[in-house]
Amino acid sequence: QGDLEGAARSDQEVLARRQKTWGSNHPDTAYALNNLGWIYLELGRWQQAEPFLRKNVEITRHLSSTPAPRYAGALANWGHLLDEKGDYAGAALAFDQAIEALTSSGKGEGRRHAQILTLQAMLQVDRGKYTDAIQLADHALAIEKKLGGDGEPALASGLLAQGLASLLANDAGRAEASFR
Repeated sequence: QGDLEGAARSDQEVLARRQKTWGSNHPDTAYALNNLGWIYLELGRWQQAEPFLRKNVEITRHLSSTPAPRYAGALANWGHLLDEKGDYAGAALAFDQAIEALTSSGKGEGRRHAQILTLQAMLQVDRGKYTDAIQLADHALAIEKKLGGDGEPALASGLLAQGLASLLANDAGRAEASFR
């Protein structure tokens, strides 16, 4: 996992420089906010991540120059944070908005789409909706296989979501196949 504490310190410096150079509402400042928020999420400190990720979504939502994948990524990280907080309805909405941002811009069915579907699948596992989770994971896996074949490293997250949901849905055979 690397030195996330060191990365957080470094990204705080990057954020401060970007805010000073470009201001608080610039797309590059938003990118730094997103990175710092993601690091705090990875450290399990969603309380620290929240203001950075909230501001990132606000900035990217209002800038027409922001590419759809960046806005979708902001929404996906926001959804991940809401999931960590236990706000499952808010997380589901954020993930749905992220998928909509991608598909409406013609960027659907790519890696970012598959990543968000996997996050949605894990959210459904958290909610106890295992059948929904399996369907979402299946869709994510289909996208990843189409993009890179069965040897694609990104398949691991989708397989984990599929396997966990299958296990919790008492489908041991499917879970075992996913975990292999």
